[in-house]
Formats: sequence, structure tokens, C-alpha cells
Amino acid sequence: MYFTQSNDGQYTYTATLDFTTCPDVTTDIDITVSFTDLPTTSSTTQTYTTGDTTGDLDVTGTDLNFYIQNQAGEYVPVTVNYLLEQGTTYYVTQTINDCESDYLEIEVELDCPQPTNLELINKEPSSDGTSASVVIEWDEPTVVGSVQDYILQVTNDNDNNNIVHSSTVPQGTNFKVVNNLPVNADLTAKIYSLCDPNIPVESEESTLGFDTRQLSADLHENISLSYYPNPTKDKVHFENTNVIKSIDVYNLSGQKVMNENIGSNRATISLTGLASGVYFASVQLESQKQLCEL
Repeated sequence: MYFTQSNDGQYTYTATLDFTTCPDVTTDIDITVSFTDLPTTSSTTQTYTTGDTTGDLDVTGTDLNFYIQNQAGEYVPVTVNYLLEQGTTYYVTQTINDCESDYLEIEVELDCPQPTNLELINKEPSSDGTSASVVIEWDEPTVVGSVQDYILQVTNDNDNNNIVHSSTVPQGTNFKVVNNLPVNADLTAKIYSLCDPNIPVESEESTLGFDTRQLSADLHENISLSYYPNPTKDKVHFENTNVIKSIDVYNLSGQKVMNENIGSNRATISLTGLASGVYFASVQLESQKQLCEL
């Protein structure tokens, strides 16, 4: 005998056993029906950072169980350490008094924050004057756990927005030296985070318009920062009217090779342990940065 009921409550059923040669036997059966509510959540669409698991989902309940669905539509249990994946729906139940609830659906999206404050630090001509080189800097996202790389592209506004530069910059780097740009041109730089190259998952873009006219070395001429000697094989001295907070040194590939916390208006760094080559010092001042070629 099967009993089904769609509402909570106390139900009484009468069961009769019908005998052909003996008196019938009748008895009342009391059945209590209770349902376990779904676990609760603030949102059924949630963002996550690379490395998060089902145990990081925002869901509240008692004795939670987590599931995914296979291709046959069957619910497959997974542990709280199961890694979250972009665009996947997870199913969560709670169990109270040995009664498991229905499935709460939660879809997840990888949080992919964008770099911001794209800025042109300096622009200068090549040695023969046929092309331009620029240094573009940006602010990395506050939380970079999901960011693998940044994709930087420069397009020529005067030539049907053709791409004149494209590069992949590793996370942890906040500038790029871009060479071989056309001179006397209107250009647009755009940058975005690449968080999962396989799907792919990309952030919104940050853009910057600039031109390659009136080429000169430094666009921050109002900053009183000075440094010497340049070039050098050993030490570089920095002086500024206001406090120099820190100095980061990068190689041409954009890899950070040195970090010095300063906290003074004068500083000296040593490049003795670095291989010969061109380096850039990103000098953090009170309100802005300046990039210096060493």
C-alpha cells in the first residue's frame, strides 16, 4: 500500500481487510506528514573566486548535502570540497529529522574583476623617428584571485580600428611598454582580465584614447621626482619634494624583480644583483605613480 500527500498534517486512514468467509477486520491508521523546507540563500545566482568549493556557497541549513546533475539528469552527491565551475548549477538540500528537503538550485559565475584607471605614462619616438613607444599603466583589481592574465590591445582609430598591438600581461604586473606604434596617429588602448582561457571568462574592458603626436619622454612633468645616475650599473638615488611610499622595479617582460618600501622623500636602491638590461622603476608617491626607465 502506498500513501502520498502534498501537504503537512495529521491524516487518518481506515484500512479494511475483507474476508470472504470471516468477518472483515477494520482499523484506523494515523499518519503524520511533514516536509523539510529548502535551505535558504541570499541569491540563486552567485559569484565565486578560483579555488572556491561547494562549501563556499552562500547557503544556510541543517545537515546540508550538495549535488550536481549528470547527463542522464540524475543527482550525484559531491563533497563540500568540490571545486566550483563557471556556469554550473549546484543542488543543495537540508535534512531535518531524517527527512531530506527538495533541491535548491544555485548557479555560479566566476568573478572576473577588470583592471581600471588606464593611463599613459610616457611616449617617445624610436631612434629613427619612424615609430613610437609608449608606457601604459593601470590599477590591478583589489581582489585578483581569479585573474590569470591581462589582455592589452591598441587599435588605430585612423585605420578602421585595426589592431596595431596585442599582448598578454601576467597578473601581478601593472604596466606595459608598447613599441612600434604608428606616429601621428589617434590610438585607443583597451585592457581586460582573462580569468579562464578555456571557456573563456573575461572581464569588462577599460579603455584609454591617446595620440602619438608631440612625442616626449615624460607626461608627468609636474612631478618633482628626480633620480640619478641614469644609466647605472649599481645604485640609483631618488629624491622627491613629498614622501616616496614605495619603489617597484620591473624588467622588460613586466616581471617585478624588486620591491622597496620607502616612507621618505629620499631613497637609494641597488641593482647589483640584476642582470644587465633595461628596467623600469614604478615609484609610488602620495597621490600617483611615476614610471622611470633605468
